[in-house]
Amino acid sequence: MKEKGRGGTAVAMADDTFGGANNPASMVWVGNRYDVGVEYFRPIRGFDRTGSGGFGAGPIDSSGNSDSKNFFIPQFGYNQMINPNLALGVSVYGNGGLNTDFSGSAINCGYSGPS
Repeated sequence: MKEKGRGGTAVAMADDTFGGANNPASMVWVGNRYDVGVEYFRPIRGFDRTGSGGFGAGPIDSSGNSDSKNFFIPQFGYNQMINPNLALGVSVYGNGGLNTDFSGSAINCGYSGPS
C-alpha cells in the first residue's frame, strides 16, 4: 500500500519485503523481516453492444455485467540479511487478470450452434 501511495516509486525505494517484487536489489535496505498482507479488489466490469447489423448480418445488441466481483489478493515476503551488502529474500504476490466472467448468452454473437 505504501508503494501505491507513492505513485510508483517502489522501483527506487523499499520499506518492506514486497519491494523485491519491483526491484530485488532493494531488499538490502529492509533488513531482517517478514510481511504478510491481503488486498481487497472489486473491479466493476460490463459492456453494452448497440448498432449491430440486424437481419442476421452481425451480432445482436446486448449488454451485461461480470458475475465475478470480489477478489482477495494475498501477499507474503521474507528477507534475511547475509551481510550488510547481501540479502536473501522472497516476495510472493498475486498477479493476474480481472477474472471477467460474462454469462454465455450475454456475449452470443447470433450463432446458435450446429443444426
